[in-house]
Amino acid sequence: MKYWLFVGLVALLIVACADEGENGNGGEPLVVVHPDSMLENKASENIILDDGVQGVSSTYTLKKNATSMRFTGYKFDTQTPVSGTFDDVDFSFAKTSGSLEDILSGAKVTINTSSVNSANAARDLNFNSAFFNHFNQTITASIVKIDTTNSRIDIDITMNDTTVPSSFSYSVVGTKLTANGLIDVLQFGLLNAIKSLTAVAPHGGITSTIVDLVVEVEFL
Repeated sequence: MKYWLFVGLVALLIVACADEGENGNGGEPLVVVHPDSMLENKASENIILDDGVQGVSSTYTLKKNATSMRFTGYKFDTQTPVSGTFDDVDFSFAKTSGSLEDILSGAKVTINTSSVNSANAARDLNFNSAFFNHFNQTITASIVKIDTTNSRIDIDITMNDTTVPSSFSYSVVGTKLTANGLIDVLQFGLLNAIKSLTAVAPHGGITSTIVDLVVEVEFL
């Protein structure tokens, strides 16, 4: 089964788990995973190109320093979302202009997990001390294939020295491409890291292992 992604990435990841910095109850944390349906591929969105015509190839030029990613995780039995990003993310592209395939094929992202930014210093401290310190601080991802017919991007994500193939859906509206995907951190062998994070995060011992990822690429 392929999972949604990109890059980011990553990490990204695991945000639902940390919170405002209070200690948990010290008991064995309960890990809650979304139903399998959350990892099933959704129907792909049609590509909407600059001229408003669907399905027509076009030429693009990357806008410098305008590629970004964010992640959303879930906590509590209500699956309350918590979002964030990473301040140290490096995107690299083989080409800066051409078709979507020309620009995105082979594109890579490298994430420094110690730069996690969820707009809450105490939560970020929990991320770093209780989750990311359980494995290599670098997360990488690379695009394997672009399927413009079905508006999908196949990506290999490497985290905790484990590479998992994932699949993102994407749409292009005007000059912005938006790719959406899901990852399950358990696929990367991170159960102990999730338990560690859940133990220090004050949200009832309930942390989802599913993380939503969104990557945006802007063109001129």
